[in-house]
Amino acid sequence: MSISKGYPNPIELKKNERETLQFLHTRSVIEKQFADLARKARLHYYDLADPKKLKNNDIDFSAKMEISIQGEIKQLYVGANLRSVPEARNSSRHEMVSYSIGICNGHDLIRKFHFDYAIPGQKTNQDVPVFHFQYGGELSPYLAELGISDTKIEPWLSVPRLNYQPVTLALLLDIVFCEFRTDETNKIVEDSNWRALVRKNEELVVKQYYENIASFMGSGKYRNCLIRDYCYGN
Repeated sequence: MSISKGYPNPIELKKNERETLQFLHTRSVIEKQFADLARKARLHYYDLADPKKLKNNDIDFSAKMEISIQGEIKQLYVGANLRSVPEARNSSRHEMVSYSIGICNGHDLIRKFHFDYAIPGQKTNQDVPVFHFQYGGELSPYLAELGISDTKIEPWLSVPRLNYQPVTLALLLDIVFCEFRTDETNKIVEDSNWRALVRKNEELVVKQYYENIASFMGSGKYRNCLIRDYCYGN
């Protein structure tokens, strides 16, 4: 019984993200308020539209959002990086699943969070929760090309990695829209179509995650192992 039981394979996950990308570039409220997000979503959606492209192409998505944070306009960057093992793109073998939020004050990066799936079997410097988030982390090539400086967040520090439920692009953006409330983001988060998309993503990756934990707690293994052990993949 694994904490990652039921997690979608690369094709399933990319199909799901393609649906989110389609939503983002076909809604006028998003295109009007977050033009770069809508434009990048359109480009990436068509990059995955053909079944062969969906199978063979990875997702390396980054977009900039100008958004009001505590009364001041800041630059917020969202990212999604999905890679599968080349010889197994149509199987269940992920190589990387990582989502990120970065907040900049001018060219200074002042907050950065990664939400990652630590692929079982991949070697890490120390044990990490299979699904986790961390503050900081390496600067992405996209942000580096923009001349963003990460010296204010001490990027060398890669721990702690904190246990967290699985994330998708829609769930990541829902965090952004809900945490940084404006009239425009209120329109998005209360939109019935957006809520339906978020619910679909919850059912895809979050529901099974908590069901796995509940099953573990109801099993005999819970007598000798903690939930923490289980979430670390033990």
